[in-house]
Amino acid sequence: MSQRANAHPLLAQTGNLRRRHAVNRVMEISAWTAALLAVAVLALVIASVAVKGAGEINIDFLTGNTSNFGAGGIGNAIVGSAIIVGIATLMAVPFGILVAIYTSEFAGQRSGFAIRYVLDILNGVPTIVTGIFVFGLIVVPQHKLSGFAGSLALAIVMLPLVARSCHEVLTLVPGSVKEAGLALGASRWRTTLSVTVPTALSGMVTGALLAVARAVGETAPLLLVTSVFADLVQTDPSQALPNIPVIIYRYSESPDPVKHAQAWGAALILILFVLLISIVARLLSARSRKRLGAMNYETKDLNVADPEEQTMPQTPGRAESPIEATTEPETQPRPMEGMAATRHVRLEGLNAYYGALHAVRDLSLSFEPGRVTAIIGPSGCGKSTMVRCVNRMHEEIPGARSEGRVLLDDVDLHASNVDVVSVRRLVGMVFQKPNPFPTMSIFDNVAAGLRFIGTVRDEITDRVNAALEGAGLWEEVKGRLSSPGMGLSGGQQQRLCIARALAVEPDVLLMDEPCSALDPVATLKIEELIGQLKDRVTIAVVTHNMQQAGRVADTTAFMLDGEVIEVGPTDKMFTNPDDDRTEQYVTGKFG
Repeated sequence: MSQRANAHPLLAQTGNLRRRHAVNRVMEISAWTAALLAVAVLALVIASVAVKGAGEINIDFLTGNTSNFGAGGIGNAIVGSAIIVGIATLMAVPFGILVAIYTSEFAGQRSGFAIRYVLDILNGVPTIVTGIFVFGLIVVPQHKLSGFAGSLALAIVMLPLVARSCHEVLTLVPGSVKEAGLALGASRWRTTLSVTVPTALSGMVTGALLAVARAVGETAPLLLVTSVFADLVQTDPSQALPNIPVIIYRYSESPDPVKHAQAWGAALILILFVLLISIVARLLSARSRKRLGAMNYETKDLNVADPEEQTMPQTPGRAESPIEATTEPETQPRPMEGMAATRHVRLEGLNAYYGALHAVRDLSLSFEPGRVTAIIGPSGCGKSTMVRCVNRMHEEIPGARSEGRVLLDDVDLHASNVDVVSVRRLVGMVFQKPNPFPTMSIFDNVAAGLRFIGTVRDEITDRVNAALEGAGLWEEVKGRLSSPGMGLSGGQQQRLCIARALAVEPDVLLMDEPCSALDPVATLKIEELIGQLKDRVTIAVVTHNMQQAGRVADTTAFMLDGEVIEVGPTDKMFTNPDDDRTEQYVTGKFG
């Protein structure tokens, strides 16, 4: 046999392999060359402007007024540009942010798509067309040019940039963070303003700054609406205002070489301003990505040990928070007085749907006070959907709906006259993965729900400390309440979320696989906590871990294909179930 035939398949240099390597190398070189050319073009533009304009930059040039003849400055143009762009920013940024909030948080699928499509079209409209529109709208009726007309034209240019960039950043905020606010009994608007917007704030500011950078250099619309002005400092926006883009155009068209040099100098000032804004925007964007990335639990290792002696660097000063951050005194918490499990929850004929998918089928089940009810079953059987229906979190999923009755004592929580916000204040929820609010300190995370419901300030400290004690976290964090909640370990974060739910003193606590993302040490702490809490609140726990159900639950319900197959005392369910399907599941024959 030949040497080639004896070669190992992984070492054989076939023609196909060599061709793939060659194509890969060509594509790498092509991409590298394209990137280099893009950078080279920018560097060439900046270098050319800097070489020709640097000699004009001096105090007189920056502070002097423009002149039609001979040497002059651009001081009045700087003032005019600042006023025009400032007014445009005041018009475009708040409006654009409100549009972004609506499209990302409130709009339906069709209306949201339609609005975003219109914004994309508006972003593609040539700015000269925008200038003509504003000219006909304002300049012609008033028979004069004005800085306000220029601001309106630039605001129209900025609006789609602000709205689309803010929309994209808001959609990056994890749904688990938004759900955490809603589950505390906050309205959607309150959750958006207190949780979602602060989490995405750096990215939203980045989008606004990039829109300003785009507007500050626009020339075409300003030529039409504010190009004839006096060579003086003018601050009245009802009059034509001098501005840098128009000055560059006028000076570049002049036959005077001095004016040509000044045009290069003005262009350099404009480029430096745009570069400064871009650098600030990039820094804020990096900060936003870091913050949002911290909430990506697919990449964050939550399975770490949770020793009580674990330390975390103290963060000096006040914690950044959308709700007023407070460094509270380190006082010993008082017990959560008056909390006792008394509420009875009954589900009667519950059906839940995701569009046409029938996820929960005619389900009836009870959660008894003073007892822990575990819901077990294979993945996709409807466990989480069922508990989300109890506090109506199921309604937050587009296209989802439910039918049937969910009774808290004798009150149907799904009745049309029952306020969903009030339901969630009585029925708390702890989610599968820890979801502390990323911009809040430990203290503010627990206090968030209290502030949502309007608790007086004097009571907040005691209730926060009591909730941390009730969640078994007080001794571990009492010296660092102003430190970021995201700095805790995975198990501590989950207990922080439990404390946040307990602080508003709910009557029922739903726990949707609260230990699935935790290591065994942290899981044991949560299980011990469940045992301590069952005398205070009615508890239902969804779990895929049958051993965990056996350890923490008094009653266990087995679900399969959206139906409750069997309910009974936990010991009986795991040793002598009545239904063969239950026995097959608990003995590991399927699931």
